Amino acid sequence: MWRDIGFDKDIWIDVSEAEMVGMLLYLSRWFDFDAITNHPMAPTYWASLNNRICTRYRGHKNIAKNRLTDFAGDVDVTRARAPMGMDQQHWNATINHFLTEKHQKRSAANQECRKKQVVKNRGGTCNYGSVCFKKNLNRLEVFHRAHVNKKGEFVDPLVGEQYNALVAEVALQTHHIADSGGDPDTIYWIAIFEKVLGTRRGHVRGIEPKASSAAGTSASSQ
Repeated sequence: MWRDIGFDKDIWIDVSEAEMVGMLLYLSRWFDFDAITNHPMAPTYWASLNNRICTRYRGHKNIAKNRLTDFAGDVDVTRARAPMGMDQQHWNATINHFLTEKHQKRSAANQECRKKQVVKNRGGTCNYGSVCFKKNLNRLEVFHRAHVNKKGEFVDPLVGEQYNALVAEVALQTHHIADSGGDPDTIYWIAIFEKVLGTRRGHVRGIEPKASSAAGTSASSQ
């Protein structure tokens, strides 16, 4: 990502299709995407992969932004010290993007939003979908892990109430599925989290950002 993609875009979906395709071709050297495409849970896996790339893009962009800040805003010095492996043209474009009025206003607004965040996620930078896949956990288990301290206590009473409401809704939905002769493992997590926690634009609370179509990945999520 450092070498082939510039960080002069607000978000990953603004990156050019050619760069997105290039990223997938690069990743295909290590991952069998045909196996994902042919898997029954392909939409979920594609959405998780896409969200993971989005997270990586945001993380790398933040590192680049901090590099500019570390040099106390000295643009000339920053331009001369591109991150190792990054193309100089991409680095210059990234710096120019950071200096635009649009980006600076958006950055300031995001900082204010973070100050108002009531409950902070303690699950680290890895998104919920990736944790589910890597740890073989369901959505409810991951939500719990992300909001408790080392003693297993919820960091905020509000989250404890939300978790209990989720547990109750999961039990109700599981019971309905069993009564209808269905498989409880097919429970639709997104609908449960949206019902209990509500929704906001572009994000399913307790799940992750809604998947967007990019680089040929599926936009649907289970």
